[in-house]
Amino acid sequence: MYFSEGAPRPSASDSCYLAGVAAIVALEVTSPEGWWRGKAGLARKFGRPRTWHTDGKSIRVRVYAVERGDYPLLRCEWRWEAS
Repeated sequence: MYFSEGAPRPSASDSCYLAGVAAIVALEVTSPEGWWRGKAGLARKFGRPRTWHTDGKSIRVRVYAVERGDYPLLRCEWRWEAS
């Protein structure tokens, strides 16, 4: 699992290349613990948001709200899955 910091980055998602953007999933993360993040300098160099990854771990996601716009925005709560 991976996501971009602060702004959607559809170009980072394989599904976008297959069928276009279907929705944007918003996860709020209050601590960087357990996440691996891309280098901020590299993101700035290419003018895109920093990318965060679960580093191979799984998460469970539950959608609690859907906002309509250019793409549906799925607001979600999440938790780490037991290994």
